[in-house]
Amino acid sequence: MPAVPAVPKVPSSLPPIPAVPAVTLPPMPAGIPAVPKVTLPPMPSIPTVNVPMPFLAPPPSA
Repeated sequence: MPAVPAVPKVPSSLPPIPAVPAVTLPPMPAGIPAVPKVTLPPMPSIPTVNVPMPFLAPPPSA
């Protein structure tokens, strides 16, 4: 079995890895929100169907 050559050691005097610069977003123009709010038209009041849901009810206090 041939001798496996030793893995060359990485010299400890490596140049310092530059820090990854933070991704800077272009400045948003004043007055314009980053995410525009979608204004929904007033919804008609939907009658709530009263369905008994024991698994959603809080546990009875002992």
